[in-house]
Amino acid sequence: MDSSGAGPRAAGQEAAGRIEETLLGGERRYTRVQVSEATGVDRDRAQQLWMALGFAAVGAIYALWERQFRRARFCAAAQTTLILWGWGAAHYPYLVAPDVTIYNSAAPVITLRLVWWALLAGSALLFPSLYYLFRVFKGGRAI
Repeated sequence: MDSSGAGPRAAGQEAAGRIEETLLGGERRYTRVQVSEATGVDRDRAQQLWMALGFAAVGAIYALWERQFRRARFCAAAQTTLILWGWGAAHYPYLVAPDVTIYNSAAPVITLRLVWWALLAGSALLFPSLYYLFRVFKGGRAI
């Protein structure tokens, strides 16, 4: 126990509160439940996204500490992906609220099919060229 009679847990909560107030610029405005209800994201799903994001963040920091830059780059990419997934989940199904949804803004099926085939053909041309480019300029170490 510290001099105030509270245990280490209370001291930790007090420190967390001070850090939170400093980062947020004041008291919290919303609870987790309120944010979950406002966005329509299931609380369990949101917690899974936050935990995965936390693991990626800790992994990136550890990888940088150990000078494992390739692993750090992978963790940073995972963090970015998870942030975008969270953003998309929070706004689903709206692209521009409240008028434009995923369903009413989709192109006709034939257009989507043609774009898909164009992407495949473009990839068939682009990826071998990129491989050759990296092979030439990276000294035989293609990625």
